[in-house]
Amino acid sequence: KSDVNVREEIEEFFPRMWKINQDKRRLMKSIKDQKIKIEWGKKLNRRLVR
Repeated sequence: KSDVNVREEIEEFFPRMWKINQDKRRLMKSIKDQKIKIEWGKKLNRRLVR
């Protein structure tokens, strides 16, 4: 394989990795937000029950 092919493959590969990482980050953020909402819901429910 020539260096040009390798470089092209790397350039193909990295944007994909970057996008996957961004999607993961977005997913983690939404999961975190949902957990926070659930925690708040529990706290509010406890207050309402009392």
